[in-house]
Amino acid sequence: MFLRKWGFEFIGTEDGTEAWRILQERDGPRLAILDWKLSGMDGLAICRGIRQRVGQPTVYIVMLTGQSQKAEIQRGLDAGVDHYMIKPFEPEELRAVLLQGCRVVESAGDPR
Repeated sequence: MFLRKWGFEFIGTEDGTEAWRILQERDGPRLAILDWKLSGMDGLAICRGIRQRVGQPTVYIVMLTGQSQKAEIQRGLDAGVDHYMIKPFEPEELRAVLLQGCRVVESAGDPR
């Protein structure tokens, strides 16, 4: 609801495997909001996979999750998460993070 209100196009997925498939598409999303705990393929595995791709467009990854221990946050950041947010979250903080992500993606260009 918030994403559409803020003018973002939104693609929801049923599980991590579908999210991974969509993120692999040639014109896939350049900004992703992932949860750590997803069925099929978890958010950390998706993040690691995205970061291992070579010659692909930048994807800004927001991990929005209930995993709040310092060790978990560190694991997320080590996996390549760009911004880590703990649930519950403030919608305006998420909006600011997404706008930051847009700036990063736009400045990164597109290697295609």
